Amino acid sequence: MRRSDSPFVQFVIGAVATLLLAMYSTFGSAPEQEMGYLSALGSAAIVGMCAAVIIGVAAGFGRKEPWRRQWMLVGLGIAAYSLAHLAVAARAAFGADALLLPSPDVFYFAQYLLIGAAFVAVAQSYRPLVDARRPAAAATLFGALAVAALWFGLVVPYVLPQSDGIAQALRTALYPACDILFLFVPSAYVALSVAQLGGGRFARPWFLLSIGAVVLACARAAAVWLQVTGGYEPGTVVDYVPLLAFLLMAAGALAAARLAEEFMAPAKVPLSAPSAA
Repeated sequence: MRRSDSPFVQFVIGAVATLLLAMYSTFGSAPEQEMGYLSALGSAAIVGMCAAVIIGVAAGFGRKEPWRRQWMLVGLGIAAYSLAHLAVAARAAFGADALLLPSPDVFYFAQYLLIGAAFVAVAQSYRPLVDARRPAAAATLFGALAVAALWFGLVVPYVLPQSDGIAQALRTALYPACDILFLFVPSAYVALSVAQLGGGRFARPWFLLSIGAVVLACARAAAVWLQVTGGYEPGTVVDYVPLLAFLLMAAGALAAARLAEEFMAPAKVPLSAPSAA
């Protein structure tokens, strides 16, 4: 097997499992509590498979290759998300006080930090090759618009009136704010930076990673919107959109592995930017 064959098989299994789980959640007849438990457990398994794909790809790069650290951070961040869903499933099955488990929030915030750090590492590797001012200005503008939409579209009309205090309101808005800060803005910067280099195959891994991060941010914003407006039901389709985001990120890692097989292995040169080929 070539280096990317085994991760690709895992990726296909994860994609099929995502489809089957989404179909079951849509057409199944399990009780709501059981559906929420199955949703969290199934999501943890599929996301964990995506993390295994990405970590496996990252481990195949040389120790001094920048892509190894960048994709390893992404894989570890997704693994943290999987652990968060395992904690949610365990609490749903056995109760919050039955097990001495960390709060899922611990793993969710670890995911933000790790994936955010990966985007920072990618941005640093491309900075000498691009004009960083335009991507930075555009990403900042997108972030400001997203924050304004979050404040005026969610926090003011729904979160503040329903919250018992400012602390509860901040906690509700914290996840969408972190999505903007750690996922949406960095992914926009990276995508716009690599686009300056002409796109193409060398940009494809980062385009897929960036699209996945945007899909993840939008999916969780939609989940929060449904929760505060009373339209959220556990185990429904909205819970599975983040899985599509992680599948896109795993596809990005597989694209990077294919580039490594074609360009890096014979020449033994770093593959952190198109000019390295």
